[in-house]
Amino acid sequence: MEDTFQHIPVDKLLGKLLEDPVVVTVFKQHQSCGIAKYPKMRDFCDTDTFRQNSFFQQHPDALMLHLFVDAFETVNVLGSHTTVHKL
Repeated sequence: MEDTFQHIPVDKLLGKLLEDPVVVTVFKQHQSCGIAKYPKMRDFCDTDTFRQNSFFQQHPDALMLHLFVDAFETVNVLGSHTTVHKL
């Protein structure tokens, strides 16, 4: 079985998303929701890490991206993607 990948240019994808006025409205509504009260946490903006980050203090309206890989398994030797090339 041959490995494959998908290349998604994030800058072009974000450019297209931000052309849509509905998407921009949703982003702005989220930014204006305020900070959740402890112990509730909606997202990264409600964490001390966000509040203490110098970049986000200077640019509170910055767009944050959360990137992830669904099949990343570092120590599970019985995992679904176990091979001789484990990390």
